[in-house]
Amino acid sequence: LCVNLFAPKLYGEIQIEFLNSALRKLCCEMEKLGHYRGLFYKLEYGIDGQFFYFCVVVFENLKSLAIFELYKNIAIIAKMLYTKINTGA
Repeated sequence: LCVNLFAPKLYGEIQIEFLNSALRKLCCEMEKLGHYRGLFYKLEYGIDGQFFYFCVVVFENLKSLAIFELYKNIAIIAKMLYTKINTGA
């Protein structure tokens, strides 16, 4: 699965701090999944002037889950991260 982690409406040093925190949280949450195997990530600079992490997540399908189910799990984690930063929680 490919995931783009970005920091909406954030710029400068706080954006990098958020991205690093989001990446750590994403890794932590994915490690709870028994079929998670690895993550390749690279910090990128977008045409809109913002940084983002491009991530490739590797799974071994030990639980016969459809790729869409894995995608939904990652999407839920990502949404949780962005909701937390936007609400200040």
